[in-house]
Amino acid sequence: FPAVFEDRDHKKILDISAGVGCAAKRIHDNYSTDILCNDISPTCLRILQSLGLPTTSFDIDVPERPYPFPDGHFDAVISLVTIEHLIHVDHHLKEIHRILAQDGYLYISTPNYAAPEYVIPMLLTAKAYHDPLSEESKYEFYAHVRYFTYQTLLELAVSFGFAAEAVYLALPG
Repeated sequence: FPAVFEDRDHKKILDISAGVGCAAKRIHDNYSTDILCNDISPTCLRILQSLGLPTTSFDIDVPERPYPFPDGHFDAVISLVTIEHLIHVDHHLKEIHRILAQDGYLYISTPNYAAPEYVIPMLLTAKAYHDPLSEESKYEFYAHVRYFTYQTLLELAVSFGFAAEAVYLALPG
């Protein structure tokens, strides 16, 4: 992730669903920027605060509530492994587009269900991405309500006015 961040000189960043702050802490420690971390989990908020990261808390999946920031407020928004958990992905992308500056950047990621590590086992065994009968994997994809591929995420983002500047496909392992 930090490699795509180099030389962008972001000043105001929102990390949506920051979790335990893996990306946010690296950005905070290595870049001269103001980063704000959002999460709704009290545990995650405590961890983020213990790392010295500023926090806010609002639910990103309520279409009746706009994100609590003015238009064009951030020059970068980070949404890592979040969109696959949302019911209202349209609301999420519209709000990100609204709160981003005109020349802002969205850094977004999701599991790529067209990747070989998902497709090959499915083709060989005729089983889905997870086995609901296996104690080891039955909850592996718990709470994923959307299953994106590289192409579907790209097409969705473009349909909301984002332009793909760089695409990085992570290799397993």
